[in-house]
Amino acid sequence: MIKAPAKFRKPITNELKKFIVHVQSLASKGKSATEEDARIIINDILAYVLGYDKYNDLRTEFKDKNNRLDYVVKLSEGKHSKKKEKYDFVIEAKSSGVDIKTDYINQTLTYCLTAGVDFFIITNAKEWKLFKVVNTKNKKEAMLIWETNLTNGTDIEVLVDEMYVFSKHAYLEDKWDEVADMNKATDVADVMAVIYSEKFMKNIAKTLKDIHNVRISDVALQEVMEKEVFKDFSKISRPLLKKLNSPDKKQEKNTPVIEAQQTTVEITDFQVDERDIA
Repeated sequence: MIKAPAKFRKPITNELKKFIVHVQSLASKGKSATEEDARIIINDILAYVLGYDKYNDLRTEFKDKNNRLDYVVKLSEGKHSKKKEKYDFVIEAKSSGVDIKTDYINQTLTYCLTAGVDFFIITNAKEWKLFKVVNTKNKKEAMLIWETNLTNGTDIEVLVDEMYVFSKHAYLEDKWDEVADMNKATDVADVMAVIYSEKFMKNIAKTLKDIHNVRISDVALQEVMEKEVFKDFSKISRPLLKKLNSPDKKQEKNTPVIEAQQTTVEITDFQVDERDIA
């Protein structure tokens, strides 16, 4: 987990304690709270907790031909500072009385894809969500890479680290890319593929044999994985699984061929129920 540097820890802690009270009060209003109510608090959290210059870094009520955005962030330092029309990221504000819905995420994603923006934040003052824009030939989506909630009673020391990730300093230090890489490396589909790969399954079978002194068949182990471990087997990354189970060509070239019985893992016929793995 990313930790707030010592020099930022105390000021973030002091300011966050003040604003949590106001956020909780706002949240208590429920659906009667307005977006304008939330934005008053969001403005100050961005400035006093997260370190943005609200006079120079934040452009509010930004409009182009087809969009109106609550905040567009353009920093005078960092990788985009010398690119006049390149914005760092977008922030969308919602009322504390509404949930951050998929529609809101997709609307912001559409703008970011058009403008070439790599990140965006959506917040209703109590919930803060950071998204990485994935824009490839085969995939265009918003990947949630970090989130926190200021009203769920989380310990203040934990909240300081969680909120630090949204800060100007964390952005300029490329912590957002680091968080995105961590999320990508622990993607559910990839983790499932690694666990289900032939090499990993053999290690599991060996460990179980050492524990129980019973040989576990590949079929039995696959059945447990399919029905009990992976509740939503459709999430598995089949391309990665295929790659992991493909022979290493370099190793194959230098290794004598030994005739041996091998078990082929077939995954195309499995039918299972759905999982939500957080």
